[in-house]
Amino acid sequence: MERQASDNYAAIKLQASENKCSIELEAYKNKDMILRQEFEHYAASKLQAAEYKCSIELQAYKNKQELAAQLAECCCELKEKIVCRDDRTDELIQNIEDTR
Repeated sequence: MERQASDNYAAIKLQASENKCSIELEAYKNKDMILRQEFEHYAASKLQAAEYKCSIELQAYKNKQELAAQLAECCCELKEKIVCRDDRTDELIQNIEDTR
């Protein structure tokens, strides 16, 4: 009977040890899977952030070019008005000189 109890104890102890190893192995597998998922999410979020940054920078550059073109056009119109007024001023001065 003692031998049977001793064999049962050894079998239970072996089963407990195997169960413990199995649980620990599953825990490490789960931890590894979670770490991989975290890394994948981190990498995906970094990629998305980089894409957004590039998109914003590109849009800002396009806006800058458009504003520069509008400013250049505005400057050209202003320059034309100045030249036109300068010509009128010259004509007015000439008329005043002629009437003296």
